Amino acid sequence: MINRNVLFVMILELLLILPLCAADIQEEESYSIANMDKVIIDQSKLKAVAIGISIVPTKTLITSGPQESLLVKIEAQQFFRKSNPVKINTTQEGRELRILMQYRNPLRFGISFGKIKIHVIVPESWLKDVELYNGRTETIVSNLRIAHFKANPILTDIDLQNSNFESIDINLGSDSSLMAQGVHANAWTIMGKLGTVKAKEVSGAMNISTFDGNIDIDFATFQGMSEFSSTLGNINIKIPEQTEMALDLSSTLEKIKTDIPIMGSIGDNDDRHIKGTTGPTSNKITAHTGDGVIKILTKKS
Repeated sequence: MINRNVLFVMILELLLILPLCAADIQEEESYSIANMDKVIIDQSKLKAVAIGISIVPTKTLITSGPQESLLVKIEAQQFFRKSNPVKINTTQEGRELRILMQYRNPLRFGISFGKIKIHVIVPESWLKDVELYNGRTETIVSNLRIAHFKANPILTDIDLQNSNFESIDINLGSDSSLMAQGVHANAWTIMGKLGTVKAKEVSGAMNISTFDGNIDIDFATFQGMSEFSSTLGNINIKIPEQTEMALDLSSTLEKIKTDIPIMGSIGDNDDRHIKGTTGPTSNKITAHTGDGVIKILTKKS
């Protein structure tokens, strides 16, 4: 039987030499997608069964670049391993390219430390569709300009930054959250559950719903029709001053707060139901929450 003091020293020495055993690994693959209409980044098999201690955070970055082909880079820092921990398989069906990512050794034993970054670089000239299927890593989408972006993250967050789309379609996992800043899309469709949806300096028509997650939207410009709903969460919307719009706001239990001057109101205008317009306009916000608070406020210039 190993003496406790000896065991403590062995563990201490192991922790001290971990940095010396780290291996930086980089791999890059390129794919011609000139004739493709859609690229699917499939992470459905990017999951590990850990026995013991396994700390390997994985992050995905999706962005645009000047190159002609789609690039996929894997950067890894692994301890006690020499091969890249992520392998990639591709399949093509019609005009769709599927990039399947998975761990080479999904069953981990003992102590495993490290970090992995997956970088997907889409050609700037390719203005088609990208889908993140069963996203299992923290994901950042930055400076991406394509037609349609679709994602269904599983228990992870997604962050959209400084990007432009025709449409965004995101179905968040049970505890996944969405953050966005400096993003425009003609149409947003966001389905959430417990996580929050937070967007700043964004534009486009939105359809956003959650169960228990808060919705917090700060519009750079507002135009068109947007709808927000949450069963238990709060809804906070900020719009630029002097934006003409119609409002239809309702809350089952809590009061509604707005500083928009409503006129020509229709129906019950009490603390829990506000419906009216600032004047002739095709812009409209519809919002409903069951147990949350609704605030629709103007941004002071």
